[in-house]
Amino acid sequence: MVAFTPVALCDRLAALAAAENYLIAFSGGLDSTVLLHALTEAACGSGRALQAVHVNHALHPRADNWAEHCETVCARLGMPFRMIRVDASAKLGESPEAAARAARYRALRQFVKAGTCLLTAHQQDDQAETLLLQLLRGAGPAGLAAMPEVTGFGQGWHARPLLRVPRAELTAYAVARGLRWIDDPGNRSMDFDRNFIRHEIVPTLSARWPASARTLARASGLQADASTLLGELAHQDLPGLAGSRAGTLSVNGLRMFSEARQRNAIRHWLLALRLPVPTQTQLEHVLTDAVNARGDRAPLIAWRGVEVRRYRDDLYAMPPLTAHDSNMVLPWDGHEPLDIQHLGVTLEPSLVESLVVTEPAIRPDITVRFRRGGERCRPRGRLHHHDLKKLFQEAGVPPWERDRIPLMYVDQTLMAVSGYWTC
Repeated sequence: MVAFTPVALCDRLAALAAAENYLIAFSGGLDSTVLLHALTEAACGSGRALQAVHVNHALHPRADNWAEHCETVCARLGMPFRMIRVDASAKLGESPEAAARAARYRALRQFVKAGTCLLTAHQQDDQAETLLLQLLRGAGPAGLAAMPEVTGFGQGWHARPLLRVPRAELTAYAVARGLRWIDDPGNRSMDFDRNFIRHEIVPTLSARWPASARTLARASGLQADASTLLGELAHQDLPGLAGSRAGTLSVNGLRMFSEARQRNAIRHWLLALRLPVPTQTQLEHVLTDAVNARGDRAPLIAWRGVEVRRYRDDLYAMPPLTAHDSNMVLPWDGHEPLDIQHLGVTLEPSLVESLVVTEPAIRPDITVRFRRGGERCRPRGRLHHHDLKKLFQEAGVPPWERDRIPLMYVDQTLMAVSGYWTC
């Protein structure tokens, strides 16, 4: 007897998301074919708009034939169909699997509007394989949680209603109904880690422990609970760890916690800043080289897409700084905004108007420059000139920002330090 039924699918969908529309990611393989067929057989989408979307990665000579097969299947089932062609080529250092997955979800995201739920056909064996992959990569609870049943995606949701169903039950369903599906030869290639686990590791485990896939999927659910609790702990900790500047963490505050709690807070801080999280080794460098370093150090810990720095008691995280030549001189008429694109800074004409008091016909020479060393300014309200370096230190401006702050000169005289002082 086949345990999986279309009615059970409808019940699971109802428990996962109260969606108005369903968008089905249809590859044409066994799992997505069963998902599509069961949805139409049980009329799960009654009162909802249903649409199947096939992402053509154009990586296989038969990719166009597979797209035609998917369109034919949808036509027979009366399911609206759309095909999207994407560029899934891998970048230098990127795995082909990761590149294809990223391209696929970028394409699907644009169709997930408010009230729409994307459905993918990941099943229990996929979950077990994902857990094993993450274990071999040394992942923590968030990675070992593998794939959630439902999560936010685009403006709507992404649900995996088959995640509790073994592959064998889906195969039995498909065979019993005479369904036809695409068998991608790439799914048998041992060049891919997942395929090696699927064809070599999982059968060995199942021979010894027949319920291993279900057990591993359950373990993944327990890791998801642990990950949720760690997130809740970080949500409690982070407000009390706020540094003196927005988006920073207090080093002294972090030192009050155990190292495990420090690591948890830093991971979730980076996630909140939408920055890539570090490996365990990189995170240990953050603790050793920044959090536990002397206050007079200026550490830099970097990994792809991130630079973590420390200044005084504040821990900073940011995308890598763009190249900048502090010797550049930018002429400015003061009539239109001056956009310094590589720094993400725009100077407004009101800055000039507040400083320059002359007849329009005698407009002085205005330039924007950057700190080279030796600049002096007497901030408005003070009696004496001060070195700009000293003023920056007083204001707590981090060293890496100082050479990137626009300085406005009028007739060769420093008149303003953008965002800080008029001189």
